[in-house]
Amino acid sequence: MEDGPEVTGDSALDTAIARPLPVLEGHGEEASTPTRIGKYAVLGLLGRGGMGAVYRAFDADLEREVAVKVLKASFLRDASEAERLSLLREAKALAKLNHPNVVSVYEAGEDRGGFFIAMERVEGDDLRSWLKTRPADRRVIVQRFIEAGRGLLAAHEAGLIHRDFKPANVLLSAQGAKVTDFGLARSVVLDAASSGSSSAEIESDGTAEGTVLGTPAYMSPEQHRGEMLDPASDQYSFCVALYEGLVGKRPFRSLRARAMLRTKLAGMPALPTGVSVPEHLLRVLRRGLAPDPEARFESMATLLRALEFDPAARRRRIAGGAGLVVVGGVAVGVSSMLVGDAPRPCAPDPEAFSEAWDEPAARAVEAALVGTGRAYAPAAFAQVRARLDVYVEAWTRMRVEACEATVVEQAQSQRVLDMRVACLDERRASVRVLTRALRRDASGALDHVDSMMRSLPSLSTCANLEQLEAEVPDPAVGIAAAVAEARERLATARVLNAAGRFQDADVELAALLPDVKALNYDPLTAETMLERGRVLDRMAQHREAQAALEQATWLAYGADVQRVVAQGATQLVWNVSDAQSRGAEGKVWLELADAAARRLEDEVLLRAEIANARGVLLQDLGEDEGARASFERVLSLLADGQGHDRLHMAGALVNLAILESDAGRFEAALALQQRALELRETYEGREHPNTATLLNNMSTVLSSLERIDEATAANAEALARLRARYGEAHPLVGTALVQTATLAFMRDETEEAVRLLREAAAAFEAARGPEHRDLVVIYTNIGLIERDLKHFEAAVEALQRAVSVAQANYGSDHARTKAAQAELDKVVAARTEP
Repeated sequence: MEDGPEVTGDSALDTAIARPLPVLEGHGEEASTPTRIGKYAVLGLLGRGGMGAVYRAFDADLEREVAVKVLKASFLRDASEAERLSLLREAKALAKLNHPNVVSVYEAGEDRGGFFIAMERVEGDDLRSWLKTRPADRRVIVQRFIEAGRGLLAAHEAGLIHRDFKPANVLLSAQGAKVTDFGLARSVVLDAASSGSSSAEIESDGTAEGTVLGTPAYMSPEQHRGEMLDPASDQYSFCVALYEGLVGKRPFRSLRARAMLRTKLAGMPALPTGVSVPEHLLRVLRRGLAPDPEARFESMATLLRALEFDPAARRRRIAGGAGLVVVGGVAVGVSSMLVGDAPRPCAPDPEAFSEAWDEPAARAVEAALVGTGRAYAPAAFAQVRARLDVYVEAWTRMRVEACEATVVEQAQSQRVLDMRVACLDERRASVRVLTRALRRDASGALDHVDSMMRSLPSLSTCANLEQLEAEVPDPAVGIAAAVAEARERLATARVLNAAGRFQDADVELAALLPDVKALNYDPLTAETMLERGRVLDRMAQHREAQAALEQATWLAYGADVQRVVAQGATQLVWNVSDAQSRGAEGKVWLELADAAARRLEDEVLLRAEIANARGVLLQDLGEDEGARASFERVLSLLADGQGHDRLHMAGALVNLAILESDAGRFEAALALQQRALELRETYEGREHPNTATLLNNMSTVLSSLERIDEATAANAEALARLRARYGEAHPLVGTALVQTATLAFMRDETEEAVRLLREAAAAFEAARGPEHRDLVVIYTNIGLIERDLKHFEAAVEALQRAVSVAQANYGSDHARTKAAQAELDKVVAARTEP
């Protein structure tokens, strides 16, 4: 997934890159392009940025093209004469810096009251754009950064610091990487530039207004605070960029500068789930990202030596040259020579998941699931095994990284380590609760394996200091143990709910809530109320659910627990728009969910859920183009998913297929349904109820294509499986019955069609209440068919029911209410005709 907009203090347009860049309308003060700057003939504009403009120009004396950067007049308007002279001296110092990894500066001077720098024009792309291709070979990425690091080292040795090192300020030429845009550089002996408060918020376009000069995402903590800088600050920025290059995203992201500084003061965060980086590179990153400049490398030279040292490559060289070394007649493996016998202070605990997810536990879960005898049980266990293995592996890696950040690298406080460990321990408890539920009630859990796996709390919270501080109590407060115990009970309720055992979950939550409220800890109360709202929704107690969800969302908002804000608001979208048919109100909650999710870095599935909710809501409101964009957004967010994570794409594919059907593009709809069916069959099996539901959806498309035999077979298979699993009083059974009735009507079996529609209405009323909006369509169709059969009294009764439900959901002036009323009026008139 792409990162958000580049966070810059001076736009990347200021870099002297060879390809022309678009002009930002109104961004610069000089609207017209000059014909000459000093001795240079201007050939065209390369781009404008926050500090000025960069022009492509020609140096007639040396017969070469150059790039000329001109600072805005406003940048120097308030500068004193001493400051202007200092800037000129610094630019001239840059001109003396001749290094293959630094963009050459040829001349600096003033022209018509403005300041310009003429520099080498590099034929190549910048490092930021290059990294978007994500080269497969990590060594190539590291080599590019080593080249750029040599450029920084050369500047430091010349008495200069960069102050704004980032991938956009490194150009790639045929000769290697070149550091550019020293537009913010200052002589090491000068005082730091004065700045505004570092607590300013970062604007939506990514720039920090009124803060220290530089790019917030890459700034060192001391630069955030406006302190005097030395080369260690460039070292920090370099390691932020290196982390981004190796991992694919920046280590620190926040919309608030104060929050970003707080996360930086905790040291390097743990790697995102599913990402691995060699240990020798992690050591470089941790030390380079140490909050205290004194804890970083002694110099860029030392950092580069550590970066160039690759133990794996060294092992390969030794093994290739010497093989095994024999000492005193005993063969000694090379690994024992290199690693030594010293124990690792933060080694993984092999017993960490004992009885939760070790091999005996896995075998017990498999025996329980397969023992149900259902055909899709082996596929369900394969899903459990794959997803829990990934979760536990990521947990173990994160636990080691948390320990090493404090014990080995000393880049993280003991307090932060304690909070991270508490967070991870709660996740481990959730795994224990989940596997226990799978063993004890395999028959009930089998249909809900996917939702149960998604009930596991995200590990990313444990690596994000901003979220961690919001959700995990400070160890010094004294309630940490009680909160951990309560969260394990909450995990039990969460798993019961995900497994479809709503009544049991409700009992668990009713017992838990008084204890939670007694702790007076809002983050935990919000989480508990969120789960209660979800349970009440699934028990069709929608108004009570709404009250619980609103309380959870606003409690979380006050406590700055953005994850719970996003989850609560998303559930409220479904509650008020789908369950209570108040679409406009759903839009309000949707915007809140979206805003909260933007504060969360690694919650890809949560953002996909919000996009899906948006699509369903817009589709229901008739805004089909917006709905289509939302469903495509879901697919884009999930495109990089692996294994069972791809299963979540099926829902978006089905929703897109519904849009295509509504537009009359049935072949396209069928293709989307078939893609979704392949995912369901691959990861859940043909016999799973979720696959049955999808088969029914396919039947509707096939009937629209007049492939009646295929449509009938798909619907019959779906209805039989759904009835066998859920009985008659279930909305999925009702939906399948509506399609069965449609097929009967297409075969002119009108009496049978009416009977089936009445069965469908009974199923919906039993499951969702007598005034659910889906009943409007069902009763309207009953009324129309009864009218065609000349059963006028039955037709009037059905259409009156449709009008009543429409009024309850949409009001008297809504188009759907008026349409149902119009049909009723026609039947009443036909009934009175002689």
